[in-house]
Amino acid sequence: MAALGLEALIVAACTNPFLTGPKNSVAPPSISPGGGVFGTDQSVSLSAVSGAAIYYTTDGSNPGSGSTLYAGPIPVAGNGTVETIKAIAVKGGISSAIVSAGFTINYSIGGTSTLASPTFSPAGGNAPNNQPVTLSYPAGASAYYTTNGSLPSASNGTLYSGPITVSGANGASITLRAVAVQSGYISSPAVSAGFLITYSADSVVPTIALNVPAGGVLNPDGVHLSWSSTAPSFTLSSSSATGSTTYYYLVSYDNQSPAAPTTGSSQVLGPSATIALSPPDSGFHTVTIEAMAVDPSTTPGPVSKVTYSLNAPVATPVASEGSGRYAANQSVLFSDATSGATITVSLSTTTYLTAVGSSPSAVASSLSGSSVTLTASGPLAVYAASAVAS
Repeated sequence: MAALGLEALIVAACTNPFLTGPKNSVAPPSISPGGGVFGTDQSVSLSAVSGAAIYYTTDGSNPGSGSTLYAGPIPVAGNGTVETIKAIAVKGGISSAIVSAGFTINYSIGGTSTLASPTFSPAGGNAPNNQPVTLSYPAGASAYYTTNGSLPSASNGTLYSGPITVSGANGASITLRAVAVQSGYISSPAVSAGFLITYSADSVVPTIALNVPAGGVLNPDGVHLSWSSTAPSFTLSSSSATGSTTYYYLVSYDNQSPAAPTTGSSQVLGPSATIALSPPDSGFHTVTIEAMAVDPSTTPGPVSKVTYSLNAPVATPVASEGSGRYAANQSVLFSDATSGATITVSLSTTTYLTAVGSSPSAVASSLSGSSVTLTASGPLAVYAASAVAS
């Protein structure tokens, strides 16, 4: 019987076209100083990610691309001045979240006893999920911060005691603000830092392996499987996957050519998972499996793709010589047009290779391989050839 075999295993790892990062977000700009009460006139600076334009307002209205384009420090001056600066960053036609800071100028408090503002590290921009952010501030002072963009103080905010973890969904915009506070000093101007949470693509590349059911036969090429009563299954795994890894996969039959999987596709948890196949019936079908991996704080990684043949038909083997009597030594080659097929030649009691003057005898009970050659010695060879596909 000839076992299964056809085209080679197709395995492809390609960049997933879905959800490779936040493509419709821009990190908000930073305002320095970040607002507060000042004893002297102030010069306010705005900064944003490279390539972004900054638009701002000073009357408390929400800015847009029609507002004032930032070109240099914004003066806030004059005793009694109360002013709110709001700003956005625009890049590639995409606008960031709005950030704002309020300023009050009161000459009566002077400037000599005002604490220096804290500084953030990093100072803002794109950040991975769970990014630690540290604060530096004057010795002897304490720092208070907020994560919702509100103005911090000793009565509104969290006392800084160690790195601040900036976290959120992919594409989330988060604004930190902080002040320094110390008894006997005027609280520092507030400072702000805007962060855009940006997940990186997952590095896990799933391995897709076909599992042979009881009674099934997998061809040596690893692609062609025959089965009868129990349908096969497949296993998704990766040496770099963990229990937090989620595999998203698609299964299609008979060259339906599905789109790549997304986070809306069927899913299972890693590091290894086995999924049963459901062919339409036990006849000949091809099955295509595509899978990708996602871990916490990542976007989907590369897509793996394989195609298997189930119960594929096999061509009938062909003998290089026909049945008959020959007056010279003969070598008979059995071959098959089906790529990867295994040919088994069985010799019955009526199939002989015979030499003149000797008694007929079978040279072997059976031979098998991708091609099989039988050779008779002596001046005369007699054999009968027949072939059956299975």
